[in-house]
Amino acid sequence: DVVEAAVAWLEKQGVHVEPIEQGIIEG
Repeated sequence: DVVEAAVAWLEKQGVHVEPIEQGIIEG
């Protein structure tokens, strides 16, 4: 979905993304 695509893109940029389960990403 959109969130997964955004996370994948950020990871490509070298940005560490916490697991969504941790509640870091809302909505």
